[in-house]
Amino acid sequence: MMMLFFFLVGGGLASFSLWFAQTYVNGTSYFRARSCCPHCGKNLCAYDMIPIFSYLLLRGKCRHCQQQISLLYLTAEVMCGLFAAAIYVCFGISPATFVLLLLLLVLFTASLVDYFVTLLPDVMILPALLIFPPLFIICGLLTIEDALLGFLIAFTITAGLRTVFFLLRKKEGLGLGDIKLFALAGALCGWQFLPLLFFMSASLALLAMAGLLVLGKVNRQMIWRYRLPFGPFIAASLLCVILLRQTATSSLLLF
Repeated sequence: MMMLFFFLVGGGLASFSLWFAQTYVNGTSYFRARSCCPHCGKNLCAYDMIPIFSYLLLRGKCRHCQQQISLLYLTAEVMCGLFAAAIYVCFGISPATFVLLLLLLVLFTASLVDYFVTLLPDVMILPALLIFPPLFIICGLLTIEDALLGFLIAFTITAGLRTVFFLLRKKEGLGLGDIKLFALAGALCGWQFLPLLFFMSASLALLAMAGLLVLGKVNRQMIWRYRLPFGPFIAASLLCVILLRQTATSSLLLF
């Protein structure tokens, strides 16, 4: 029952993230912006915005104009719900759970902005760098030394890769936002898990590119010029590493 509750909480966080990201991208006031249909512009009622269920009941269409709503909304709510449920399974009801739910909200919102405009906003990443490492240390999720080393190593490696790629290809391989997000990820997962973080991020991005090729969204000639938002893959990998680290720690304690 609690897993279902946290799944629905995660869906609600995704719904809020979608609204926040779209408002940020459109440059409208957060105090005046309301959720509306992207096609007809009609304001949505509360019962149109129940995470997951509203999309399914309306069959993915706007109640007013009957235009198809992007599958992104349902996918985001399901993914965020699964992450929230997994956080509960790994950490139970604890201070760490609420810290991770807040991190999930920030990462999801930043990832959506990156998806919409291929830009990771400093207004989300930089405060997260100041807030979450101390909270992780207070909750006992990692030590000060691990957080500091993880931050420095992740920042140094990704900044170095960006510089080398630019010298060789005369264009950016990693955006500055990606480097900052990797630095945050390094500070939160610790230096020991950086190889896994880098491997998972790259693997997810390559799978996404392969999927785009198979679906015909890009061709082989365009593949190296296609700007794939890397932020969502870094964020998803960070959350997975944190969950795997906790699972491994719990398993060791049992033995």
